[in-house]
Amino acid sequence: MIQEVKALKNPLSQALGLLIKRYLSERNWDLKDFERETGIRPNYIRSILQGQTSLHISKAVILYDVFKKESLGKYPSVEGLINYLSLISILEARGNEKIAQYEEVCKILGYSITLEGKNKEYFKGLIEASLTLSKASEKYKALFYPFFSHDIYSKSTSDEVAEIIETRGLLIEVEDFLMNYESYGMNETVRHSIFFDKFFNDVASIYVDIFSTVKKSLSYLPIRIHMTELWKWEDQFCENFEELTIVFTGTLDNTSKENLEQYMYKYLWQKNFQQLNVIYCNLERSSDDLFKDFDKNLQLSYQKTSLPENWEEGMKKVNFFTTNKLTVKEQKLMESENDFYTAFWIFKVINSGEVAFVAKEIPGERNKIDAGKCLTVSETNSKLKIVDSLLKRVKKEKQVQNKQ
Repeated sequence: MIQEVKALKNPLSQALGLLIKRYLSERNWDLKDFERETGIRPNYIRSILQGQTSLHISKAVILYDVFKKESLGKYPSVEGLINYLSLISILEARGNEKIAQYEEVCKILGYSITLEGKNKEYFKGLIEASLTLSKASEKYKALFYPFFSHDIYSKSTSDEVAEIIETRGLLIEVEDFLMNYESYGMNETVRHSIFFDKFFNDVASIYVDIFSTVKKSLSYLPIRIHMTELWKWEDQFCENFEELTIVFTGTLDNTSKENLEQYMYKYLWQKNFQQLNVIYCNLERSSDDLFKDFDKNLQLSYQKTSLPENWEEGMKKVNFFTTNKLTVKEQKLMESENDFYTAFWIFKVINSGEVAFVAKEIPGERNKIDAGKCLTVSETNSKLKIVDSLLKRVKKEKQVQNKQ
C-alpha cells in the first residue's frame, strides 16, 4: 500500500518565504495587506511563506513593483527575482523527476513507496540540478556554495533546513543574490569595469581623451580631507546616496547627542537611500542600545528644526552591529599607505560607484576626529569585497544573538 506523503520543501523556496515574511514584518503588513498590493490570495501567500509552494515566475514583476514602491530600505531587483524563481522551478522539476522515477521503479519491483525514499530522491534531484547550474554560471555557483557547505540537502526535516538558512548566513546570501544580481559573484575588478563601461556609453568617443587629461590633473590633488569638508561633500551629493557603511574600531560614538547635533543624517528620509550600516568593534554596548540612543538623540537634534513626518521609515533603514574584533583580513579596511585609522566610511552613490574615507581619533580628545583622507578609486575597490564579507559576518552574528 502506498503511504500518504506530505509535500516536501525546496530550500530555495524556504529561503524566499523567510525573506518575504521579513519584508512584510518591516512594513507592518498582514496577509490582507499583501493581497491588496499584489492580488495574491492569503492561502497561497501563507504556503509561500512556509516554503510549501514555489512562487510562480509571473509574480516576479509584481513583487518587484510592490517592494520598490513601499521601499523602507533595500529591495530585490527584478533580474534577481526572475533568476531566483527560475532556479526554484528548475530544481523543483529535477526533484519531481527523481521522485517519479523512484515511484515507477517501486511499482515495477513491488516495493513500498516511503516518505524517506521520496525525500532521498527529491534532494538527490536538487543536488544534481544545483551542480549542473553551478557549472553554467559563477553567480549560481556562488549562490549554491553555502547550501552545499552546510550540507543542507542531507537534513531530514524542513524545520532543520529553515533553522540553518536563518542562523548560518544563507538568508543573507540569498538576499545578496536578489538585490545585487548584476554584480553578484563577480570579482571587484570585473564589477567596476562594467560600471565604467556603462558610465562612458553615452559619451562621444572623441571626448574620451578629455577624461584622460582630467584624470591626470585630479591625481595631483590632495586627498587629505577635514570632517567639515566631508560634511559639505555629503550635503552636496546626498540626494544620490544609496547606502552607507561605517566601521569604528576606537572609542568614537556616532550616537552621542553632540555628534548628532552636528551631523543629522538627512538622507535617511530620501527615497533613493536604502541602508545605513554602523559596525562597532571592541565596544561593550549592545546593538539595540546603540540604536535606541541614536534614535533618541537624533530626534532631539531635529526638534530644534522640524522632525521628519516619516521618521519611522528613516529609522527602519538604520542597522547597528557590534563585534569583538576585526579579522586580520578585515583590519585592512582601516589601513591606507602603511598608516592605521579608527574610522571608515564607504558611500554607495548613484552613477558614481563607491566613495570611501578613513580618519583617526584625536589623541586625548573625547569623540573627536582628526582630518582624514579620501581613498583612491583603486584603494576603494580593493576594500569592497572586505566590506561585503564583514557585513555578512556581523549580520549572521546578530541573527544568532537574536535567536538566543
